[in-house]
Amino acid sequence: LSARLKDHFARTARQLGPTEDKLPLREALVAKGAGSHYSSAYKLEHDLEQLEYLARRNATLATWLRERDVIQRFKRVRSRIPPLDELERTNGLWAFRPDDVSDLGDYYNRAIHVPDPEPVAPMLNAASFRGVDAAFRRGPVAVDDALTPAALKQIRGLLLESTVF
Repeated sequence: LSARLKDHFARTARQLGPTEDKLPLREALVAKGAGSHYSSAYKLEHDLEQLEYLARRNATLATWLRERDVIQRFKRVRSRIPPLDELERTNGLWAFRPDDVSDLGDYYNRAIHVPDPEPVAPMLNAASFRGVDAAFRRGPVAVDDALTPAALKQIRGLLLESTVF
């Protein structure tokens, strides 16, 4: 999963660095603030919380963030966003100003960090699938405990530490 995420984001405008030759973001996502021209206070607060969490857990990433002043850049832009009730016309979205673009243009909505975990084997708990075919023939079916604890731990880490969600 991590390798596929890295491969996908390497080909899109979410990747750090120049984006001219990358796949553009879908317009529907951009219109909701997923591009590089709009944000919201709660999105920047989420991003800050995640970057600070990662910096506490990963010394190499903490150094990278500090050298580029990334967390302070996010804080500066967040401080410029007015209260939500002043953004009713845009449904809470803040259109980036030149100062905001200068601060965040290289980092906002980019794949700053995607962990690279070791492969987990086995990922599936085969016993959980016993009888699933027969149950499926009768209608919808749920499979409890399909993933091993190690697989669940890896997925949780990927979701917690990836700056792409």
